[in-house]
Amino acid sequence: MTQHIHHLALAADWHEAATAGEYRISTLGRTLDDEGFIHCSRDLDQLREVHDRYYAHVTEPLLVLDIDPAGLDIRTENGYPHLYGPLPLTAVTAVHPYTANGGAATTDTRTAAQRFADTWQHAWTHHDVDAIAALYHDDAVHTSMPFRPPHRGRKAIADYVTWSFTGESDPHVTFAAPLVDGDRAAIEFRVHALDNGRPVTLAGCVFARFDTSGLAVETRDYWHTADGHQ
Repeated sequence: MTQHIHHLALAADWHEAATAGEYRISTLGRTLDDEGFIHCSRDLDQLREVHDRYYAHVTEPLLVLDIDPAGLDIRTENGYPHLYGPLPLTAVTAVHPYTANGGAATTDTRTAAQRFADTWQHAWTHHDVDAIAALYHDDAVHTSMPFRPPHRGRKAIADYVTWSFTGESDPHVTFAAPLVDGDRAAIEFRVHALDNGRPVTLAGCVFARFDTSGLAVETRDYWHTADGHQ
C-alpha cells in the first residue's frame, strides 16, 4: 500500500480548487507556476514544521490534504516530497481541519459537504466520473430515487454516474450551499442540459451522511426533470 503524503492548504484555496478541478498552490502566497512544484510533507512532523515556518500567523481556516502519490510526479528534495504538476482532486483521499498540535482533526461536516457540492458541480459540468467517485467511501450506499434499488460501493456508484451521463451534453450545473446538521447535509442542485439534443432542466436535492474523514457513506437523491430550461 502506498504511503500517503500531506499538504497544508488554506480552506479558501481548496474550495476554489474544487471548482477549478485541480489544486495549484505550492505554499502560502506561492503558486505552482511560481515555484514549479507543490510543497508536501511526508508526515505530521514535517507538516508541523511547514505550519510553524509559513502559516503560524495565519488566522484563516487551514486544511490538511491527504494525498495518494500513486501516479504523481513526486520528487524528494531537501527531505520533503515535492509534487511536479497540479494536484488532481482524485488524488486527495481525505481533507481534515489542521489542529494546533500539528495533527489532523476529524473533518467537520460543513467542510466535507462544501467539498462534496463544489466537486459535484465541477465534475458534473465536465462529466468527470473519477472526481465524483473519489467523494465516496469504498462501501458507500447511494439511492438515486426513493423506489430505485440502491447502488452499493464506490464502483457501483461510479457505474451509475457513468450511465446517467449517457446522452447528456452541454450541462450547466449549480449546487447550493449545504444545510448541515450533525454528520448529515442537504444540498439542492439544478442542471440545464441537452438530453440527446433536447433541452431539459433537472432540479433536486441530495441528502448525504459523511464519515470522520469527510467521505460520503450514504447519499439519497430526490429530483425531477422538465422540458426546456427553466
